[in-house]
Amino acid sequence: RTKMFKDIFQSFTLTHAYSGQLAMNSFTSSLVYRDVFALGFPSFIDSVSNNYVPYFMVPNMTITENFGPLLGLDMTFKNSLNFHVEYKKSRTLSMSLVDYQLSETKSSEIALGGGMRLKNVRINTPYFGINKLKSDVNIKMDFGLRDDYTTINRLDQRESRATRGQKVITISPSIDYIMTQNVTLRFFYDRRQSIPYVSNAYPITTTRGGLMIRFLLGQ
Repeated sequence: RTKMFKDIFQSFTLTHAYSGQLAMNSFTSSLVYRDVFALGFPSFIDSVSNNYVPYFMVPNMTITENFGPLLGLDMTFKNSLNFHVEYKKSRTLSMSLVDYQLSETKSSEIALGGGMRLKNVRINTPYFGINKLKSDVNIKMDFGLRDDYTTINRLDQRESRATRGQKVITISPSIDYIMTQNVTLRFFYDRRQSIPYVSNAYPITTTRGGLMIRFLLGQ
């Protein structure tokens, strides 16, 4: 409805979302807790950790933050061209109060994609009478890059090391040709490449592609 955009876009969507969660898996009451002076505070010190013995023993706490997405754009132009982009970020912190380790996982992802619908397209081939048909063609292209990285920090030793993580690159173009109301031809290509951060994991590349014929049975 805005004058600046109504002659360019059919639709324009801007998205943003955030969620945060604090979780405590379990807790127990300490049998050796004492409040000698009745002040509401612990009085005894653990001889192993040199910390006060609390009333509640909490073995683990987890904090999760997620921007899903941090920024997202979805645009459809007047000529049926569609373009979308999303940028996501998340972080998970898991604190172990038993061995004083903090596990941190950071993740970021960017996804780009677009598509276009071509109307009344005729394929110039004499086979199966396809050159006599005029139908729509849907062209799509998607690209994704995801980065995951996990580290463990030992708070009592000031030590930090990477435990797992990888980069994942995805490319997925496809073309759909709607021959009839019940038959669709789909040409697709899907490539996924995984690049690990640690030496005990192997890089993996998966490639798929081909022609798919889809039949819709109905009246």
